Amino acid sequence: MNYLNKNYTFSLIVVTSVLLLSFQRFLLAENDKKDTKDFADKHGAFMTGEVKDYFVKGNNYWRNGQYQLAIETFEKLLQINPNYAKAYDNLGGAYYSSGQSEKAINSYQKSIQIDSRSAVPYQGLGIVYAGMGQYQEALNYFQKAVEIDNNYAAAYQGLGCAYHSLNKYREAKENLNKAKDLLNRKGDYKTASEIDSFLKNIP
Repeated sequence: MNYLNKNYTFSLIVVTSVLLLSFQRFLLAENDKKDTKDFADKHGAFMTGEVKDYFVKGNNYWRNGQYQLAIETFEKLLQINPNYAKAYDNLGGAYYSSGQSEKAINSYQKSIQIDSRSAVPYQGLGIVYAGMGQYQEALNYFQKAVEIDNNYAAAYQGLGCAYHSLNKYREAKENLNKAKDLLNRKGDYKTASEIDSFLKNIP
């Protein structure tokens, strides 16, 4: 029984890690899609000059696993413009990647205060609470993310992982399959394949 518990605990750690990595890839891919003109058009003053430089540098540090440098860079950005919700999202991700869950929660909550219509900080909160073992709380945040954006693959992935952690395997499969289908349609075959591999091991 001890062996089974250890295996199950390990599988949950793997699930949460994969979930975080796919969320990080999602945020960075969304940022990378936009060239300089797109940033200026969409975000206006938010993404000009020094703010944009810090944002790009912070993303690069986060992508390369230099979490403390990413945190410091996003914090400098937010000193210049404390109303940039997307920077709080990425700061939350960098905090969580460095093991600072409470600070991650605070960053995502600040993002929600600025823009409650974005699904991203709810997804981030779901990941943090899942990593803390608070799966019902995580489920609530993932569901909120899906309510805001019903095509948000990462949120369905989060729901699937939360349901799996609560031993609700039917709901886990349903949401993970939804995530996989959305990812395949968007051409993210790598994450879709990771989900497919995990699906094969669900009872």
